[in-house]
Amino acid sequence: MFSQPVSHRAGQRGYPLVVMLSIIAAVGIFSIFWGERVQANGGFGHDGTIYGTIAQLMNVRTLDTYYFQRIFPSVLVHIALTALRQPLDHQHVILAFSLLNLGQLLLSCVFYRWIAEELDLHQSGLWFGFVGIFVNFAYFKYAWYYPVLTDVTATSLSLAMLLFYLRRQQLPLVIVTLLGAFTWPTLIYIGIFLLVFPREPIVAQKTSLPKWLAGAGAAFVFAKGVRFYYTYCVLHHSWRPALAQPICVAIPLSLILCSLYVYGAFVVLLRGISARTFLASLTLGRVALAAALFVATNVPAYLWADRTDRPASTYSNITFMVELSVVKPLSFLVAHTIYFGPAFLLFLFYWKPFSQIIRSYGVGLTLVIWMGVFLSINTESRQNLSSYVIAVPFLGLLIEKLALPARFIWLIGALALAFSLVWVRIGSPVYDDGRHLHSLLQNYFFNQGPWVNNLLYAVQGGIVLATAALLYAYLRSTRRRTV
Repeated sequence: MFSQPVSHRAGQRGYPLVVMLSIIAAVGIFSIFWGERVQANGGFGHDGTIYGTIAQLMNVRTLDTYYFQRIFPSVLVHIALTALRQPLDHQHVILAFSLLNLGQLLLSCVFYRWIAEELDLHQSGLWFGFVGIFVNFAYFKYAWYYPVLTDVTATSLSLAMLLFYLRRQQLPLVIVTLLGAFTWPTLIYIGIFLLVFPREPIVAQKTSLPKWLAGAGAAFVFAKGVRFYYTYCVLHHSWRPALAQPICVAIPLSLILCSLYVYGAFVVLLRGISARTFLASLTLGRVALAAALFVATNVPAYLWADRTDRPASTYSNITFMVELSVVKPLSFLVAHTIYFGPAFLLFLFYWKPFSQIIRSYGVGLTLVIWMGVFLSINTESRQNLSSYVIAVPFLGLLIEKLALPARFIWLIGALALAFSLVWVRIGSPVYDDGRHLHSLLQNYFFNQGPWVNNLLYAVQGGIVLATAALLYAYLRSTRRRTV
């Protein structure tokens, strides 16, 4: 009598995963063999030239420290092609990266399904999470159009980190963090946060620390924005001609909105977290493990990377990120919605209850989302994909708590499919003429915030506002209860 219900439940768990894997496999296989590719540099693209060349020549000693810590996917491709005795030419390297991306996305689906079981997600939350993570421009179009990158491998490693954190499995989390440290810049920090602060609910305390942290973050953004405005709009210094140029008259508004965004998001997310909260979660063993892991992942880059030309520092990268955030008002929110799809808008609508859910899973996860909030002011959305894919399953959990009807999932799915542009042919030119704002290269850069020209920003902004208004009106009219 007991075996039949267990089998039935197993079938219920397995069926959605089969459908998810089938969707990803269908999109991936069609895109690999019949879809279009970026044409620049023989199909390697721009940064892909570096990753593709590594896969061909294994010339890691010529890389600076930034690219050295992204070699893992290229090494996998080189090993696979060498083991199969295949040529290391452009065609085979591109195909190998494409197949690697397909395998990593299928693996990501499996990781996501296991995460859903840990969170006890049912149909609505499960499918919302799938749509939010996978049905967008990033994974329905970009992963296949521009395959010679590390983005998709970083996605699977990010979801694996979340899974092992939820399961409190330390050794697998350490291993994935090691792999992530040589795949994506932020994964080492995400892994350390999750290792140092294990999964334990945060007990809210009366504290002013969140306001101080939020004020410091907003003040930093505002100060850097003011400096940017004075340098490029008052002194009229030139600014990266290939990028979208500042709208000087709008920068004061951008400064205010971006600073308020950082302050409001930090205050709500960190509510009830004090210095004692951090100290109570620390153990000497975990801190020592994280420190050893950080050193171990940086030593190879220090010993073998080419440090002749000093790469950009973390501080200079953060400064550049703030500059991008104020070039146009709230351009980062427009960019993320266009890149990740309309599911991103629900973070804005339900940030307070979402933050409550995140805090219930511990300090480590809260710090990952906190880092993601700060990185989200970067208009190049792909740079924040790790925090995004980690956050979406908890948004799915919130959707279940809101008890939204099934037709909402169909609505968000239809909108996400439209935003994915899987049906659009980009058709960028073979060569890069450097005129990114005025040539056919806008066809490629239209989903890359830093390179979007002013006209396209206005069009995209209108689309995002219309979508936000539609979803907001729908949610207000159908919401059955609040969190």
